[in-house]
Amino acid sequence: TPGAGGEPGAGGVPGAGGEPGMGGEPGGCGIERATEGTTCEIQCGWLADCAVCEGQCDGYSTAEERQGVYEGCVPTCEATPALAVVVANHQTCAETIAFIKGQSEDFRNGCDDVGGGMGGEPGMGGEPGMGGEPGMGGEPGMGGEPGMGGAPGMGGAPEAFTTAEAQALVTTNCSPCHIGGGMSGGITWDDIEANIGAPSSSNLNLIEAGSKEDSYMWHKVSGTQGTVTGGGGGRMPANGNFLSADDIAKLGAWIDGL
Repeated sequence: TPGAGGEPGAGGVPGAGGEPGMGGEPGGCGIERATEGTTCEIQCGWLADCAVCEGQCDGYSTAEERQGVYEGCVPTCEATPALAVVVANHQTCAETIAFIKGQSEDFRNGCDDVGGGMGGEPGMGGEPGMGGEPGMGGEPGMGGEPGMGGAPGMGGAPEAFTTAEAQALVTTNCSPCHIGGGMSGGITWDDIEANIGAPSSSNLNLIEAGSKEDSYMWHKVSGTQGTVTGGGGGRMPANGNFLSADDIAKLGAWIDGL
């Protein structure tokens, strides 16, 4: 007689689920210079990306504002090509933002969120108001006798820096772009005397002994570089902390006295 069938086997224990996978790294701003386009388009794209993505401009944070910075930058750059060359020498967004703030009040105001900014079209003005009726003039008075003018005073010559004081001035105000090995625009001010008679990007030497008016460095810190043949770009220092009138006068007197 056949035997009875055995009991059915117990089911296996279900396997444990695998560990959940790790998500990918979040995407960044991806700031890097483009390689196509004109020099100004490349450098203005870099500036616009820095302004929006780096977190150093309170006033710029959206794609529309990024486009506004770019569109405001390109014509300014094309009018002053030397700006694109200087920006190309900057390796970080912080350097680029600080430099352009020194060159453009509109950008500085927009970046710091104090009004202004690069970009949009100007608004349309309202209709002019209607002028009131002209008033009736009174009778002319009788003029008194003219007084005798005093003799003009003699102006004193401005005090001049010593060479050591002139060096301290550029060391403090031209760092880091031109100090401690910085060679922005191919110029260093580690030794101010070494730039006496040295050529500049204009038709003037950087420092012409005996003549501040023929010294391109003096024009750049005075903001008069646009009056020099071959001169241009922004006033120095590039960070916008310009020298006081007293320091400029003392520096000019030092050059005149060389």
